[in-house]
Amino acid sequence: MGSIIVRLATKHDTESLLKIPQYSDCEIVFPSKEEIVVAEGDGKVLGAISVGHRDITYVSGEWKESYARHLNTKMEKVSGSWISKLYVFPEHRRTGIGTNLIKETVKYLNERGITEAYAGIYIKTKFRETSHHIFERNGFEKFGSCICLLSEGHCRGTLLKKTINFQSGRMK
Repeated sequence: MGSIIVRLATKHDTESLLKIPQYSDCEIVFPSKEEIVVAEGDGKVLGAISVGHRDITYVSGEWKESYARHLNTKMEKVSGSWISKLYVFPEHRRTGIGTNLIKETVKYLNERGITEAYAGIYIKTKFRETSHHIFERNGFEKFGSCICLLSEGHCRGTLLKKTINFQSGRMK
Protein backbone atom coordinates (compact mmCIF):
# COMPACT_ATOMS: atom_id res chain seq x y z
CA MET A 1 0.00 0.00 0.00
CA GLY A 2 1.20 3.49 -0.79
CA SER A 3 1.23 6.40 1.59
CA ILE A 4 -1.66 7.08 3.95
CA ILE A 5 -3.29 10.52 3.90
CA VAL A 6 -5.37 11.72 6.85
CA ARG A 7 -7.83 14.45 5.87
CA LEU A 8 -11.29 15.84 6.51
CA ALA A 9 -14.02 13.81 4.85
CA THR A 10 -15.95 15.25 1.95
CA LYS A 11 -19.29 14.37 0.39
CA HIS A 12 -17.34 12.12 -2.01
CA ASP A 13 -16.54 9.86 0.97
CA THR A 14 -20.19 9.26 1.87
CA GLU A 15 -20.47 5.85 0.19
CA SER A 16 -17.36 4.56 2.00
CA LEU A 17 -18.49 6.01 5.35
CA LEU A 18 -21.87 4.27 5.10
CA LYS A 19 -19.99 0.92 5.08
CA ILE A 20 -18.66 1.70 8.58
CA PRO A 21 -20.97 0.46 11.37
CA GLN A 22 -20.59 3.63 13.46
CA TYR A 23 -21.69 5.79 10.53
CA SER A 24 -24.10 3.47 8.67
CA ASP A 25 -27.18 4.49 10.64
CA CYS A 26 -26.36 8.21 10.54
CA GLU A 27 -27.46 10.76 8.02
CA ILE A 28 -24.17 11.99 6.61
CA VAL A 29 -24.54 15.59 5.49
CA PHE A 30 -21.75 18.04 4.64
CA PRO A 31 -21.14 20.35 6.35
CA SER A 32 -22.31 18.76 9.58
CA LYS A 33 -22.14 19.43 13.32
CA GLU A 34 -19.45 16.75 13.64
CA GLU A 35 -16.36 16.76 11.48
CA ILE A 36 -15.34 13.38 10.09
CA VAL A 37 -11.65 12.67 9.56
CA VAL A 38 -10.68 9.84 7.21
CA ALA A 39 -7.51 7.89 6.53
CA GLU A 40 -7.10 7.25 2.82
CA GLY A 41 -4.71 4.96 0.97
CA ASP A 42 -4.63 4.22 -2.76
CA GLY A 43 -7.79 6.30 -3.20
CA LYS A 44 -9.82 4.25 -0.67
CA VAL A 45 -11.09 5.17 2.78
CA LEU A 46 -9.32 2.87 5.28
CA GLY A 47 -10.81 4.25 8.48
CA ALA A 48 -12.55 7.23 10.06
CA ILE A 49 -13.00 9.14 13.28
CA SER A 50 -15.40 11.95 14.28
CA VAL A 51 -14.89 15.09 16.29
CA GLY A 52 -17.50 17.49 17.60
CA HIS A 53 -18.60 19.55 20.57
CA ARG A 54 -20.70 17.77 23.23
CA ASP A 55 -21.94 18.15 26.76
CA ILE A 56 -21.46 14.91 28.72
CA THR A 57 -22.70 13.89 32.16
CA TYR A 58 -20.33 11.66 34.08
CA VAL A 59 -19.33 10.21 37.43
CA SER A 60 -15.81 10.88 38.71
CA GLY A 61 -13.80 7.68 38.98
CA GLU A 62 -15.30 4.24 38.48
CA TRP A 63 -19.01 3.61 38.01
CA LYS A 64 -20.62 1.84 40.95
CA GLU A 65 -24.01 0.18 40.72
CA SER A 66 -25.07 2.09 43.85
CA TYR A 67 -24.84 5.35 41.84
CA ALA A 68 -28.04 4.41 40.02
CA ARG A 69 -29.96 5.33 43.18
CA HIS A 70 -28.10 8.62 43.67
CA LEU A 71 -27.50 9.95 40.16
CA ASN A 72 -28.65 13.47 40.96
CA THR A 73 -26.00 13.92 43.65
CA LYS A 74 -23.08 12.08 42.02
CA MET A 75 -23.12 13.40 38.46
CA GLU A 76 -20.87 16.09 36.98
CA LYS A 77 -20.84 17.69 33.52
CA VAL A 78 -18.09 18.42 31.05
CA SER A 79 -18.40 20.35 27.82
CA GLY A 80 -15.79 20.17 25.11
CA SER A 81 -14.46 18.63 21.91
CA TRP A 82 -15.09 14.91 21.75
CA ILE A 83 -13.36 12.39 19.53
CA SER A 84 -15.60 9.42 18.78
CA LYS A 85 -16.58 6.71 16.30
CA LEU A 86 -13.03 5.48 15.65
CA TYR A 87 -13.15 2.71 13.07
CA VAL A 88 -10.56 1.05 10.84
CA PHE A 89 -11.65 -1.51 8.24
CA PRO A 90 -10.62 -5.02 9.39
CA GLU A 91 -8.10 -5.59 6.60
CA HIS A 92 -6.20 -2.44 7.65
CA ARG A 93 -6.12 -2.92 11.43
CA ARG A 94 -2.83 -3.13 13.35
CA THR A 95 -1.11 -0.90 10.78
CA GLY A 96 -1.10 2.37 12.74
CA ILE A 97 -4.12 3.88 11.00
CA GLY A 98 -6.13 4.27 14.24
CA THR A 99 -3.17 5.98 15.89
CA ASN A 100 -2.73 8.30 12.89
CA LEU A 101 -6.42 9.21 12.94
CA ILE A 102 -6.25 10.12 16.64
CA LYS A 103 -3.01 12.11 16.28
CA GLU A 104 -4.23 14.07 13.27
CA THR A 105 -7.59 14.78 14.91
CA VAL A 106 -5.80 16.15 18.00
CA LYS A 107 -3.66 18.34 15.69
CA TYR A 108 -6.84 19.52 13.96
CA LEU A 109 -8.33 20.56 17.32
CA ASN A 110 -5.10 22.29 18.32
CA GLU A 111 -5.11 24.32 15.10
CA ARG A 112 -8.51 25.64 16.16
CA GLY A 113 -7.27 26.68 19.59
CA ILE A 114 -8.75 23.74 21.49
CA THR A 115 -6.62 22.83 24.52
CA GLU A 116 -8.42 19.68 25.71
CA ALA A 117 -9.80 16.69 23.85
CA TYR A 118 -12.13 14.07 25.27
CA ALA A 119 -13.00 10.52 24.24
CA GLY A 120 -15.52 8.03 25.55
CA ILE A 121 -15.20 4.27 25.34
CA TYR A 122 -18.61 2.71 25.93
CA ILE A 123 -18.89 -0.55 27.84
CA LYS A 124 -20.95 -2.18 25.05
CA THR A 125 -18.36 -1.45 22.36
CA LYS A 126 -16.88 -4.67 20.99
CA PHE A 127 -13.38 -3.16 20.67
CA ARG A 128 -13.39 -1.20 23.95
CA GLU A 129 -10.09 -2.62 25.23
CA THR A 130 -8.30 -1.96 21.93
CA SER A 131 -9.78 1.55 21.70
CA HIS A 132 -8.84 2.31 25.30
CA HIS A 133 -5.28 1.15 24.66
CA ILE A 134 -4.91 3.24 21.46
CA PHE A 135 -6.18 6.39 23.17
CA GLU A 136 -3.93 5.87 26.21
CA ARG A 137 -0.89 5.35 23.95
CA ASN A 138 -1.73 8.72 22.45
CA GLY A 139 -1.71 10.60 25.75
CA PHE A 140 -5.34 10.30 26.86
CA GLU A 141 -5.90 9.61 30.57
CA LYS A 142 -8.96 8.23 32.32
CA PHE A 143 -10.89 10.79 34.36
CA GLY A 144 -14.30 9.29 34.94
CA SER A 145 -17.16 7.06 33.88
CA CYS A 146 -19.84 8.31 31.54
CA ILE A 147 -23.51 7.91 32.14
CA CYS A 148 -25.78 8.42 29.17
CA LEU A 149 -29.48 8.15 29.88
CA LEU A 150 -31.05 5.84 27.30
CA SER A 151 -34.57 4.47 26.97
CA GLU A 152 -33.28 1.04 28.09
CA GLY A 153 -31.38 2.44 31.08
CA HIS A 154 -27.93 3.92 31.57
CA CYS A 155 -25.10 3.45 29.07
CA ARG A 156 -21.79 3.35 30.90
CA GLY A 157 -18.26 3.75 29.72
CA THR A 158 -14.82 5.15 30.42
CA LEU A 159 -14.06 8.81 29.81
CA LEU A 160 -10.61 9.90 28.68
CA LYS A 161 -9.04 13.34 28.42
CA LYS A 162 -5.93 14.77 26.78
CA THR A 163 -4.43 18.21 27.32
CA ILE A 164 -3.25 19.56 23.98
CA ASN A 165 -0.11 21.64 24.32
CA PHE A 166 1.51 21.89 20.92
CA GLN A 167 1.20 23.69 17.58
CA SER A 168 1.69 21.83 14.33
CA GLY A 169 1.14 21.95 10.59
CA ARG A 170 -2.32 22.09 9.08
CA MET A 171 -4.38 19.06 8.11
CA LYS A 172 -5.21 18.82 4.41
